[in-house]
Amino acid sequence: MLTFTDCAGRAYPTVDQLADIALAAANDRRRIVGDEPIIAFLSFSTHGSGQGASVDLVREAARAASLREPGLAVDGELQGTRPSLPR
Repeated sequence: MLTFTDCAGRAYPTVDQLADIALAAANDRRRIVGDEPIIAFLSFSTHGSGQGASVDLVREAARAASLREPGLAVDGELQGTRPSLPR
């Protein structure tokens, strides 16, 4: 089961706001589903494959979330891709 959050409520979220969104989603996941969440911060770049201000923002948000909740599995920046379909 996947849980998604979206920062659409904020046109230009800050690093701290993105981290807040992710940590709130993790807490909700624990409360509702009862398992330990794994957080992925999505971008058009995976660990430096792309560059730009938005990549930097996502990378810093992932780091901020990790620092604020060290026991939580956090990764990012990661590209979201769809699985390959059989041909």
